[in-house]
Amino acid sequence: MTISERRFSPESGPGVVTAGPPESPTIMVLDPAGEAIHGELPASWRTLSDRYRVEWVRWPALPNPAHLAASLLGEAPVVLLTTRNLVDTAQWLATRPGSGIDAVYLLAGPALPEPSEVPDHFGSVPVRELDPAGTRNDRRRPLPLGHPVVVAAMGAVLDHE
Repeated sequence: MTISERRFSPESGPGVVTAGPPESPTIMVLDPAGEAIHGELPASWRTLSDRYRVEWVRWPALPNPAHLAASLLGEAPVVLLTTRNLVDTAQWLATRPGSGIDAVYLLAGPALPEPSEVPDHFGSVPVRELDPAGTRNDRRRPLPLGHPVVVAAMGAVLDHE
């Protein structure tokens, strides 16, 4: 592994990147790809961080990311966004007493479980699929959570809630 590969690997950098007004509603992003390696939100998310507090949890950079994410939750309203391959963690977080999670959004993609296996609710928390046009590339893989199309879709959802 070269120095540049180590420096820019998903495992390097901070485990959590936070931006936005602390008193605002929170969007917690559970990112299994480990974007935001430089300690800042992906540039596409900066427009949302003007109105929302964004807590970007970089999965590969943390030894125990689920427990760290749980420690960040509080009484403030939280919307959780992640990919379908972290559905079990999203459910665990959403059903914890006092989590503050109001809704879970799972980015559409080919990862298991199949759509019919994802419930409509985790306890009392609604679960919705975020599947805007263009979230899958030619290989049918979901785009990264930092992609502008994903951010625009999340912003549109939040503006209509």
